[in-house]
Amino acid sequence: MAQRAGSLLLAAGIAAASAFGALVGLFWGFGLTCDDSCSSGPLWRDDPNAWQWRAFGTVGIAGFASALVFLTAVALRWRWLAFATLAAWAALAGAFMVLFDDSGLTSNAGRGWTAIAVLLVAGVAAVALGRPQAQTGT
Repeated sequence: MAQRAGSLLLAAGIAAASAFGALVGLFWGFGLTCDDSCSSGPLWRDDPNAWQWRAFGTVGIAGFASALVFLTAVALRWRWLAFATLAAWAALAGAFMVLFDDSGLTSNAGRGWTAIAVLLVAGVAAVALGRPQAQTGT
């Protein structure tokens, strides 16, 4: 029972972190974009109409959606779906960090990559801990 709770807690942690990422994506991708810092420079982060701002928000929302599917797959013990959605989540989280790094919103983006790696390991552990129970004889 403790393994099951640990599995769900780890998967919920990924969903919570992804919810924060979705909020950041919504805020910067569809809300403020480059705001007052815009200039007519060659970088996309200087253009409030650049497609990358909307992609930033969309990828954040898609990452949260995949984290919710991952949480559901872990809860239902659907291992292959859990691994597939964890892989999709990792790809979306990586795309999010690439956009985040390039946006100039922070200079500490290395921590984001470390967080993705830690969450990916936590996701694998969530699937491993949520393995189906052994069948007992009748």
